Amino acid sequence: MFKKKACIKGCANGELLDRNRVSFLEKVLSVMPGNVYWKDRNGVMLGCNDNNLKYLGRKTQEEVYGKTDYELLDRKTADMLSKIDRSVIENAAPVYNVEEPAFGDKNRMYLTQKVPIFDDEDSVVGLVGISIDITERKRLEEELQQAKLLAKAQEERINTLKIVSASLAHELRTPLGAIRNFSHLAPFIDELLDAYHKARDAKLDVAFIRPSHQQAIEKALGIIGKEAGHAQDVINVLLSNLKELEVGKESYVNCSIKECMLTVVDEYNFSNKKQKDLLHIDLDNDFTFFGTELLVAHVLSNLLKNALYYVAKAGKGDIKVWLVGGDKFNELHFRDTGTGIPAADLPQVFDQFFSKTENGTGIGLSFSRMAMQNIGGDMECYSKEGEFTEFVLLFPCVVQGV
Repeated sequence: MFKKKACIKGCANGELLDRNRVSFLEKVLSVMPGNVYWKDRNGVMLGCNDNNLKYLGRKTQEEVYGKTDYELLDRKTADMLSKIDRSVIENAAPVYNVEEPAFGDKNRMYLTQKVPIFDDEDSVVGLVGISIDITERKRLEEELQQAKLLAKAQEERINTLKIVSASLAHELRTPLGAIRNFSHLAPFIDELLDAYHKARDAKLDVAFIRPSHQQAIEKALGIIGKEAGHAQDVINVLLSNLKELEVGKESYVNCSIKECMLTVVDEYNFSNKKQKDLLHIDLDNDFTFFGTELLVAHVLSNLLKNALYYVAKAGKGDIKVWLVGGDKFNELHFRDTGTGIPAADLPQVFDQFFSKTENGTGIGLSFSRMAMQNIGGDMECYSKEGEFTEFVLLFPCVVQGV
């Protein structure tokens, strides 16, 4: 296989040493990674390592020695390899990083380098080829490229959402401001109703207004003003998030989680009493957090909305809320026994734009977790499909001025 060197001074020990070197070199080549092979200038195989034998579907060197690619491979593959071999021999120059499909398996890809072999007179007498299986690397490169494309698309969606949200918020601020201003007319409602009662007592021709509607009218402008103010506050918070700014911590105060939860329940627009009866809250272990009640109320309202949706979708279950004290973090647990979340979806529930609800935007839970992290806490989710979903809100125990 290898040309023997002349025996050192004809010495038997020198001849033995020469044979040992050749044998050692053959063993090194046989176990080299990748496919290693060497050919003469006519493309005749002179030898290869063990990996290349497997690649060719052969077991011994004798099965490949003295044969060309046309005797070892299919014609299409042999034509491709012979063209590269001729380039190396004729140009007396190496060829690097040529990608080739695997023989017998078009799903695999090899990266090949071929280098000319020179004799003592600098004439090309053959070549050495090394092929490395890069199938896995190519797969990872393609996945990375796909991930980059997805990340770019995600970034574009986020930028679009920011533009649309900022525009929408701007457009909503004006009518909300007008609504809030008109709510200041609430004190005159009493005078109008008093005039109505006097007109009725005087038997004047005025339309009848039911007592329940009168009561609603008395409260209407106050409620409208309050909700308009709340909506403006939410818009301000969302705009702060869109600008990638933290909600101003100078506005943080010590808040009772119990009072916050009760406010959410009191102001939530339940469809009916039956829906409200699904909610069971235990707030005995009240604790204080340092932050903004508006943000936390927004988080709790979003969890309540989601829980009601999934309980209704499952056609069974209820919702429980309870508090747990801790050394570093106090916890609010929010659990529903509706549909539960599939295990495959669970790692993505806080990802932006991930939603399985009808007409969902996929920003509610993402924003909620951001809000909790903004006050130094966090948000976790545990679920078992068909049984339950439980969110745990973590609040730092340290409060200010206490």
